[in-house]
Amino acid sequence: MAYGFAAAARDRLNELTGPSETVLNTPGHDLQTALNDIDHINVENIYARYTGALNGAENVSFTLVKGEALIIRGKSGCGKSTLLDVLAGELPAQSGRLNMSGQSYDFAAVNYLAQQIDIFDMSLADNLRLGDDTIHDDDLWRVLDQVALADWARAQPQGLQTSLSEYGAAVSGGQARRIALARLLLQPKPVLLLDEPFAGLDETARGQIWQMLREAQADGFLIAASHHLPKDSDYYILDINSESLFRRL
Repeated sequence: MAYGFAAAARDRLNELTGPSETVLNTPGHDLQTALNDIDHINVENIYARYTGALNGAENVSFTLVKGEALIIRGKSGCGKSTLLDVLAGELPAQSGRLNMSGQSYDFAAVNYLAQQIDIFDMSLADNLRLGDDTIHDDDLWRVLDQVALADWARAQPQGLQTSLSEYGAAVSGGQARRIALARLLLQPKPVLLLDEPFAGLDETARGQIWQMLREAQADGFLIAASHHLPKDSDYYILDINSESLFRRL
């Protein structure tokens, strides 16, 4: 089973490293340029379904302007994750259109925290760096503080060198998700997609994480599928069952 996952990941990476005409891969365009270039995202009548699935994303439409956030709601199995997979480039839509600022939708501009996360039998630092030795320890502590794990890490005898064990067995499910989120915060992109980011967190932690995410994506876009609605925050809610979009103030 592990080999199958690895082979599938290899194939996806090989596809991503092919020739690209996206903004982020164009010479002279850095991340900040990409952030400035994308002022809105438009999703129009998206229909997508996995083979054999009873439900999927059907006729979903919305527009987000830079700095706005969206919470996708709906019953379990109604297509929330399917929609995120489409927005992340993991699943092609069978119909509908996506664009960024009226141009082609750039999947290279997207970070995605799916429900299935990968924690490796390595140290906490190595799980965050994923082989990028240019990332300084100070940056690791910064993102751990953002996801409210810095105090926990400092309390461990080995600190950043704490082993997370195979499949992250040494940490709880909520901690594992926050570690995976911290990994994305080290490599920020204009669009951040999150599938059930508050799973395993209490109400206080959910509020802290949400406010941190809003600040981190203040010049970008934040889209999350969640059964939990953050309190005291300005964001849009998309009910995928009724296809209704409204704003919570």
